Amino acid sequence: KSAVTVGISHFDNTPLLKVSTHGIVIGNSPDESLCNTKAFFDNAFAMLAISNSFGDLGLDLDNLGEKFRNVLDKSDDPMKKMAQGIGRVDRIFVLGSGPNFVTAREGAQKIKESTHIHAEGIELEEFNHGCTSVIDDRSLVIIINSETDSPRTGDIVKACRFTGTKTAVINGEGDYSFTVPEKVDPYIQPILNMVPVYYLAYYMALQYGVNPDYLRFEDKRYLDYDNVVFPPGAH
Repeated sequence: KSAVTVGISHFDNTPLLKVSTHGIVIGNSPDESLCNTKAFFDNAFAMLAISNSFGDLGLDLDNLGEKFRNVLDKSDDPMKKMAQGIGRVDRIFVLGSGPNFVTAREGAQKIKESTHIHAEGIELEEFNHGCTSVIDDRSLVIIINSETDSPRTGDIVKACRFTGTKTAVINGEGDYSFTVPEKVDPYIQPILNMVPVYYLAYYMALQYGVNPDYLRFEDKRYLDYDNVVFPPGAH
């Protein structure tokens, strides 16, 4: 009962803020995509600032906004071209380890929501235990790479060529590659690494003729499903 709670919400006067000891309202406008990409970054930055302050982590956050904008600007066109090169696939795995495991999970979620293709975010080494039985030439493996992971990333890329599986590597070499133009603390880097993955999800959806922002709600069956599990006002 004595625990102090901090609620982070995109809007004021939400149920979360009402039950929290302290409330933080982030963002200054609605998230226009039902995939909540804006809300993810707002929450990530808020949590990072809180952790840095409370835990005295000594992270340099002063120039993070400028670095983030630079990654936004320089990721757009390359990821559009990457989506065009990849073409149509039936299943997607997004791999990451350490701090980038979160990026892999979030990236897979957004790809799934945007493209309506099954995507799974999984720890890099865990992928080699079972998942390889379902990959083929209609599969895509996306790897969020780091210096620590590079040798194993190279092994997976090489192995995927035997099954005809396409690979896309962020910060490394694959069939398709993109290097995030900003390098920061390893515990902050996953936030910047998320940007190109979001762009890839967006452009893959457009290429497939899918509305990337609507979670299939233009089909009343899916909207009805959502209204049952999340009644209006639930979140």
